Amino acid sequence: MVRRLGRSGGWFAGPGVCAPRVDQGVEKAGDMADKRTGGRYDDQIDKGVDQAQARTGEGDQVR
Repeated sequence: MVRRLGRSGGWFAGPGVCAPRVDQGVEKAGDMADKRTGGRYDDQIDKGVDQAQARTGEGDQVR
């Protein structure tokens, strides 16, 4: 369900509609952090990515 938001002029797709895209973005950010740190903090980054994905409603889809 897509509906227009009041005076702001924006659009709201409803809860859960964007969750897969959020999960993809979080995953991409985690991969970038892994690359920039040379994999030294891989376990901690993976844990943070998993926790962030769990809060979007979709959960861990990739790992």
